[in-house]
Amino acid sequence: MFDTHAHLNLEPLGKEPPEEIVRRAKEQGVTKIINIGIDIASSQQSVALAAQIPEVYAAVGIHPQEAGSAYNDAQIFRELERLLGQKKVVALGEVGLDYYRNPVAPSVQKQVLEWQLRLALENDKPLIVHNRDADEDVYAILKYYKCAKVVFHCYGRDREFTRKLLDLGWLVSFTGNITFPKNRQGQDAVIYTPLDSIMIETDCPFMAPVPHRGQTNEPAFVRLVAEKIAELKGVDWEQVEQATDANARQFFAIGRD
Repeated sequence: MFDTHAHLNLEPLGKEPPEEIVRRAKEQGVTKIINIGIDIASSQQSVALAAQIPEVYAAVGIHPQEAGSAYNDAQIFRELERLLGQKKVVALGEVGLDYYRNPVAPSVQKQVLEWQLRLALENDKPLIVHNRDADEDVYAILKYYKCAKVVFHCYGRDREFTRKLLDLGWLVSFTGNITFPKNRQGQDAVIYTPLDSIMIETDCPFMAPVPHRGQTNEPAFVRLVAEKIAELKGVDWEQVEQATDANARQFFAIGRD
């Protein structure tokens, strides 16, 4: 299994030796972890950790909540471009738009996102997208730039929006919140989306699935996401594991060991 979206450097996970986190994940069948950057410092840490641990790969990027600090900062943009060229950096992310209680103005978020999209296209990197309360704007920008390899992480939108993403060949990734009983829309998105368009993630240390809700999330728990998808779709969880593994390998261009 892949955990396609983890934040191993963020507290409280960041206080623990990453080797221990990876060991527990491997015991649950997790073979690859994509460690995600949200700003320059965490992106640098992701690259360093990927160089240190064979099972870990890196994504680098500026999260929309961090866009204000990167706005019109040429030094940050140059460093991000340098990081994209490092070994085991498999995607740009997480990037996107967040209109939910975000003090960064939408216009600033959009400019930082567009700069990163151009960078991803120039370097042939797939995109890991954060979208919160910004469906139409983020969709329009990604479509305008003709982005081909896109995954919307921590997904849970309605069928109409999901269809728009699937029609462009984009993927969605589900996390532990699909195990929350009241998350009907997220569960319906699982049912609606075909397995060949799905990846799985933890978004750790956040979004711990039931029965660990409220605790610190970690990559070992991604199996619970796969099992919930299997339950909602009425298939064996091994089928979900195989499909999401194949999707992740193709999306991130990671071969088998």
